[in-house]
Amino acid sequence: MTGSENINQKIRLYDHNHKIILANTSDIDVSRLVYSTYTMQVIDDEEGISIVSSRPYYSIEKIPAHSYLELEALDPYEDGVLFYVFEKVMWADGSVDDNIRNIRIVSLSNYTMTFGSPFTDMKRIDRDKTYIKSDAGYEYRL
Repeated sequence: MTGSENINQKIRLYDHNHKIILANTSDIDVSRLVYSTYTMQVIDDEEGISIVSSRPYYSIEKIPAHSYLELEALDPYEDGVLFYVFEKVMWADGSVDDNIRNIRIVSLSNYTMTFGSPFTDMKRIDRDKTYIKSDAGYEYRL
């Protein structure tokens, strides 16, 4: 882990008008970020059966400190709870964070009403994401 800051304070995800925004709020550039995303949906409460969607992995290069980008548009028809995992965050100072789960997606409209825009002192950037691979979906039983 880089320094004493929590990774969720350094890189944040926001939901803004059905788009996921990734923000590097830290003072350090990100050299490379590898993330995955998937959904989970309970299909039988009594039996404890859930379905986990396929899980694509992507990488993004060179995310400057104090910048943000649109990560992806949300599918309004996708069922289940959406999850993101930061598989690897490689920082410009050489430090690395691995396997960061429980990434909180903050509703930008709720955040802005309480705290103001988090992007005031940040630069919007455009970056291509590179597809790496996908894991197949599966059924999960408790």
